[in-house]
Amino acid sequence: MNRFEGKVVIVTGAGSGIGAGTARRFLQEGAFVTLNGRRERKLQETIGSTVVSMRPTGNRTSSRSSVSL
Repeated sequence: MNRFEGKVVIVTGAGSGIGAGTARRFLQEGAFVTLNGRRERKLQETIGSTVVSMRPTGNRTSSRSSVSL
């Protein structure tokens, strides 16, 4: 079982650096993660480096791994 399974996490500055690394780690640990940052392209890169299966929901993005922008 993952340590954060079923937990909700909000990560600010998730487009790069420590924020991106933190978001990836929480995803690996099973958390539902909401990313926040200034550049959507960088947020997409953070998600893309972790999540394989994604589906659009309106003008936002979510995935089967419970990522939202």
